[in-house]
Amino acid sequence: MVINEANIKSPTTAIHYNFWLNLYKPKGISSAKLVSIVKKVFPTHKVGHCGTLDVEAEGVLPIAVGEATKLVRVLVDTKKTYIFTIQFGKKTDTADSSGKVLMSTDMIPNYEQCVSICKNFTGILAQYPPAFSAIKVNGVRSYKLARQNSRKELPILAPRNITIYKLECLNFNPLKREATYKAECSKGTYIRTLGEDIALSLQSLAFVVELRRSKVGLFTASDAIKLIELDLTNQEIIRELLIINSIKIEAVLDGILVLDVTLEQATKIVYGQKCYFDHLNDTDLIWIRCNGKLLAIERKQQIIAQYAKSENDTGSDEVVCAILTERINNLTEHFKTNHKDFSSRRGLLMLVGRRRKLLNYIKKKSLSNYLAFINKLGIRK
Repeated sequence: MVINEANIKSPTTAIHYNFWLNLYKPKGISSAKLVSIVKKVFPTHKVGHCGTLDVEAEGVLPIAVGEATKLVRVLVDTKKTYIFTIQFGKKTDTADSSGKVLMSTDMIPNYEQCVSICKNFTGILAQYPPAFSAIKVNGVRSYKLARQNSRKELPILAPRNITIYKLECLNFNPLKREATYKAECSKGTYIRTLGEDIALSLQSLAFVVELRRSKVGLFTASDAIKLIELDLTNQEIIRELLIINSIKIEAVLDGILVLDVTLEQATKIVYGQKCYFDHLNDTDLIWIRCNGKLLAIERKQQIIAQYAKSENDTGSDEVVCAILTERINNLTEHFKTNHKDFSSRRGLLMLVGRRRKLLNYIKKKSLSNYLAFINKLGIRK
């Protein structure tokens, strides 16, 4: 990205930036705090982040600025790498050192056992998210319910499928009763729960004492910007530093098929109308581009795989509704930074109307299935 130094320093020049930032979140502050720092530097821009880190965790926190916020969901789906240390002998209600000790044991595994157990935790696994998590239960964050119940009756969340691509034991300290692991995993993986499950498989108990995210897709800890180490009162210096170290918006789309469409085709897509293309049936993810600009990200095959009711299901009410929801989310993100794009607004309203009809039909067939479906989609009743 070529930046005119005069433009950086001039407060009167209105420039709209679209890029990624690779920031390093230290311990002791929330992910939202880091986002708020960027928002103060770019007050007229939409700012988002990929994958919340706990306050006591540290590591890579990708930040999207401007049009890059459209691609947050793409980056969220990429592999992540964590390095974490668990301490054996105790279980806490939060699964980390900030929680209250619930149980203890004298059963402590040795180094060989900590290494050999790794092979049992690779592949697709069913994982129960921790009670102290941001998952919503009947519209309320799980961690809020846990706190409201004074930690006596912690909410039990439904298991979710995750993928552990690689797990290895990096170190074992018998004096501290600690083992350090490196995990390469999919989105939705709770490292605190993984640490507990490892200990249970070794007939022990454990909680996480150190947690660092070292990689999210192409973003690595070694290249991350450590804002907290700088003078945050000088926003001009911070702004210039962020712009110089920014990453182009398309970087996260490397390796994804690009589909260039005409203005006529783009209009149909914006309005939620069908648009046919050859040789795209087996494509999982498509970057749709018009006149060199990002129009949409289509991940139809991923959605079908996630919501299909049977092996050959490509058009059930639930699948169609999930695809509509994906397109609604894309248009919503687009409209937040393109307020005068009235074509997008009309297209959004049409898609919402089609989805509402489908949801009403699903609700009439089975209320329980409807409630489970909208909870999975992440939309309100």
